[in-house]
Amino acid sequence: SWLENGGHIFVTGTSGTIFGQKVERINANDFEGLGLLKLTAKERRMILGNDLHIELADGMEVMGSQIQMAEYTVDSEQVLGKILYGHGNRNDGTEGAQAGNLIWTNLLGPVMVKNPWWACRILADIADRKGLAYTMPEASDFELESASLKAVKEYLILKQEKKD
Repeated sequence: SWLENGGHIFVTGTSGTIFGQKVERINANDFEGLGLLKLTAKERRMILGNDLHIELADGMEVMGSQIQMAEYTVDSEQVLGKILYGHGNRNDGTEGAQAGNLIWTNLLGPVMVKNPWWACRILADIADRKGLAYTMPEASDFELESASLKAVKEYLILKQEKKD
């Protein structure tokens, strides 16, 4: 398969459900997914939309927005990251899933443009697996995006304080 041969797949939003094991529909027309991720999606009547800020396993912070139509149960070994702000998969403090070269997240908006450090890390991984040279950009190359992340984090703190 593509993944077994070193290919990468990056999936965002609701389209990730097809890569899971099962989708449970409100109308009972459940179906099996591809089974590439250990997750189950359960469609809900309410659609959630909000900012989403997560921390990946290595401490990298990424941010975007989300529009979510399902609750997801993800095997703990495949969780992509922990939520710093937002709803995430199942209101359990986790977000997304990763199995080898397959990454799925509810982050949208445009996730790679807002988080170029993550895009570069994924590209570095692809280059490494292919035996290609890749030089990671310097942190200063992301000055504008880093300032944007900082501004949005400050906004989310204020937004959370208003809720409390």
